[in-house]
Amino acid sequence: MSVLKDYSDIYSAYRQSSLLHQLNITNLFFGSLILIISGLGLVKGIIEKRVFFYFLFISTFIIIVLFTRINDFGGLQHYYLLVPLVIISFIKGIMFIYKYNKIIGVTCFLVLLVNNYFVFGYNTPEKKAPLFSSIQGKPIYRSDYYEIDKMANLVNELHEKGIGVYCLASSDILNNDILKNIKLPDVNNIIYKLLPTEHVDKRDRFPNTLFLADYVITTNPIALHLGEDNQQVIAYFNNEILNGFLKDHYSVVQKFPLKDNTTAVLLRKEKTISNEEIDTMREHFKNLYPEYPNMYNINTSITKSINITRGDGYGEVRFEGSETLFLIPGNGRGSSVSFQVNEKDKFLTFTATFNNKDLISENCNPAKDGEVYLTIYKDNILDQKLYITYKKDTTITLPVENSKIITLSADKGKNENYCDWFKLTNLHFHQ
Repeated sequence: MSVLKDYSDIYSAYRQSSLLHQLNITNLFFGSLILIISGLGLVKGIIEKRVFFYFLFISTFIIIVLFTRINDFGGLQHYYLLVPLVIISFIKGIMFIYKYNKIIGVTCFLVLLVNNYFVFGYNTPEKKAPLFSSIQGKPIYRSDYYEIDKMANLVNELHEKGIGVYCLASSDILNNDILKNIKLPDVNNIIYKLLPTEHVDKRDRFPNTLFLADYVITTNPIALHLGEDNQQVIAYFNNEILNGFLKDHYSVVQKFPLKDNTTAVLLRKEKTISNEEIDTMREHFKNLYPEYPNMYNINTSITKSINITRGDGYGEVRFEGSETLFLIPGNGRGSSVSFQVNEKDKFLTFTATFNNKDLISENCNPAKDGEVYLTIYKDNILDQKLYITYKKDTTITLPVENSKIITLSADKGKNENYCDWFKLTNLHFHQ
């Protein structure tokens, strides 16, 4: 894909370094001494016409070319792509030096031990030894750990009640992964305990899920890791929720002091957004990113959505695009969403179907999985209950003109909730 497509603009947020800068960072990552010995081992392996070293060198070169068409070697995890070549070449280099001079060879091996001392015992942001790796391997200590733990406990409590929380932050001070994984290694929170954050402009979508969330966690000042130019979505909604036209939609529940004079704020949604406010958002992002319709492809149904409940476990309620609603049931609790009907609305139309129906046939139990009960309520009174499977889509046109609230609820059906990737497409209210 990276050969056939140019991702440079979509991933422009990650492509900010010159080649010289990336080479310098590579040197800092591994350390000069290790790279010199590895380079010697690679040259020796190629001179000896070792096929394995030809393979390592050529494959690593291809990996670098393909990877840098999409991304820079910026994050520490990116350098793992180079580790096989460096490690094996380093071993070859030490073996060659040891054969030539045992004392020098043993000394080179001790380089590893000294390097480990710097990585795991010495390195800090203020202290670096250029000949050795500048990675900081010491455990990270955060004085605000207990504040983050408090937030995580609140998120877990809300999740257990089917209440969604959106983390509007994206930095090493606070982001959704920090909250999800704060309990590690004791507890690895499942992904849906926090609604997925849309982090990076162009790469991600408009955050429809933000307006499905009953609670929002944001920060003051804004928490970004790629700068405001590349994370306008987070910066825009942070400003509008704390100080702008969305401020009266939320009330402050609790504040948490974090490091670097940052305050995390937990807010509860008090009312849904209006069509006029959606138009304001759409125009803002259309002007910013006219060539990226995903950035202003806002699902207008969020203006009507109220009383959202997410299924337990991997249950989920999620708007996607302009007319798709995922209602993925949990094992014990179904997923549901209620809509407030306008006076002008006469009908609600949608198609009940399943996502990735081919995968259900291939990877699940096609005789039992991919089936739900869809229950429809009008003003909290049962209107109809439908049994729907992945084998056949069901299109429904529901009269709503005499109703104020329409509730759609999906539970796991007759069997377990395996592969119940249920969704409603072409969902819209109309006259």
